[in-house]
Amino acid sequence: MASIVSRLEIRQLRYFVAVVDAGSFSRAAGMAGVAQPALSQQIAQLEDIVGAQLLLRSRTGVKPNAQGIAMYRHAEAILRLVTDTEGVVQGSSGEVRGRVRLGLPSSIAFMIAGPLFTAVRTGFPGIHLELYESPSGYLAPQLANEHVELSVLVDATDRASVQQTPLVEEILFFVSPSPLADVAAGGTVTLQRLQGIPLVLTTSATSLRQIINAEFLRADVVPVVQAEVSSVSTMLLLAASGPGGSIVPGSAIAGLRTMHVYPLDPPIRRRAHLAYSSVTPLSEASERVRAVLLQTVAERVLSGHWPGASLLAPH
Repeated sequence: MASIVSRLEIRQLRYFVAVVDAGSFSRAAGMAGVAQPALSQQIAQLEDIVGAQLLLRSRTGVKPNAQGIAMYRHAEAILRLVTDTEGVVQGSSGEVRGRVRLGLPSSIAFMIAGPLFTAVRTGFPGIHLELYESPSGYLAPQLANEHVELSVLVDATDRASVQQTPLVEEILFFVSPSPLADVAAGGTVTLQRLQGIPLVLTTSATSLRQIINAEFLRADVVPVVQAEVSSVSTMLLLAASGPGGSIVPGSAIAGLRTMHVYPLDPPIRRRAHLAYSSVTPLSEASERVRAVLLQTVAERVLSGHWPGASLLAPH
């Protein structure tokens, strides 16, 4: 009988990873550009080769079981090695090639995703950059599980396997569709002033919400939370249509046109770090993206495009 390794196909691993990431066969088929029956057949063949069921199927989608989680991590490692090998061969002429996966909190994605993609595409066309936008509470586990090579963390982690470079410190702002009658344009507001105002905030899965909760507790103010969402963009849409407002970092307000923006007094700050594995060395492509990200952040801050932000280290 042929060994498992000799019978495995790279496309089966790619399809399996796509199914786990998408949470459904139909979405994975769309992402992979293949008919769903063909994709399902490849997954069935993979399960037959390894001799185990890998996915739990239900009416709401699919998710990996214990064997599937182990297979997912192994498949990710194999596909990363394949990509790196392709980059070594194709990049022998001197061009840096490879896939780089970057995790970003949604607020900071607002600020740097566009210019970062442009800079990578212009400077390193052989690098395929994948951006994973997630609530901040999920970013460190994604990095630890090697789902991404690089991640911007807005809550410091004490994981020994994660190395962090100080990136930026930003202040939080209160934003509202209507002006505060007793506060001049450009003036500051206290948390006491926000007492009784309906707020749309991020969920407790985000470090932003944890910071805000801690400051309200310190100010002895109980906020009126009318809605909680995991996406900053959705949070701003709800806040813009309601009678109250929201509290957001400076990275999320640069594109606002119809909202009134007030710095908080005293200032509430949060810090972001660029993190990557201290165990697995970064590929050359990941190193280039890391350098471009540092440069992009510095340019956004120093040019004044990032409200209330300051660099934590020279980039």
